[in-house]
Amino acid sequence: MTKSDSSQNPHKNNYLKNILGASINPFDMASNGAGLYQNDHLVETQSLICHLLEKSNKLILIEACKDSGKSTFFKKTVTQISIQHKMISFKAEPKTSPEQLLKKIAQGLGLAYKMGKDIRLRIFHSITELVQNNTKPMMLIDESHLLNEDCLELLANFNHETSTPLSIALFSETSIHNKLTNLKTKIEFGMNAHQLFLRAYTLKQTAEFISLHLDNIGIQIPFILTDVQIASIHKDSSGLPGEIKSLTQELLGSKKVVNHIKTLLKQEKSHSRRHKKK
Repeated sequence: MTKSDSSQNPHKNNYLKNILGASINPFDMASNGAGLYQNDHLVETQSLICHLLEKSNKLILIEACKDSGKSTFFKKTVTQISIQHKMISFKAEPKTSPEQLLKKIAQGLGLAYKMGKDIRLRIFHSITELVQNNTKPMMLIDESHLLNEDCLELLANFNHETSTPLSIALFSETSIHNKLTNLKTKIEFGMNAHQLFLRAYTLKQTAEFISLHLDNIGIQIPFILTDVQIASIHKDSSGLPGEIKSLTQELLGSKKVVNHIKTLLKQEKSHSRRHKKK
């Protein structure tokens, strides 16, 4: 977008004039309607997860560092899979008991939950019916590292207790390994479980990520951020999306950038007046 395009995009001027008050957050999905950023690695990983859920009955662990964009990737994957499959998805919480976990699974399958030993049998029966109707049920859990060892034990044993297992994918921070090593059911990656990793962004992907969100509120990177600033954001964030967002927001609110924006706005206003006179 060029400077002369400003008058045709009210979101741009609205954002620039109110940047210090953060009236519009370029990384707020609800406010700007931006699509979720997907690079080649994320697309390939998402496709692999879908393939493994469909073809394999092994537990799938998707690991990522904190602020790596794991939860955003989780939501995108859930949206993609839910188009064609019966799916249970939720975000794990601390202090979740095995009974509460079973309740979430039952509710996800459309079952009325009642405390009792027969709940597992009812869940397995529901899964069997779905499979017989050519529907393979899948369960995706975000923040799985928050689950206690009893819950993880339940999930690890789930597929061993029925001939028609539920495909399970756990999205987690790397700290989950401390709990997995203490399980009675041994998790062996490459044997009875799959292990995938979300990589940090490259410099190019960092620029694309920032550009996507700024473009969706009517701003292009050259208008307010330089290549040097983008490179600095990438270096300081280690390519982690959560840190990229924070550093970009901080930079957009800095005095230097705000003054630069005010100068550009004055230039646009002057240009607009000259154009009207013509």
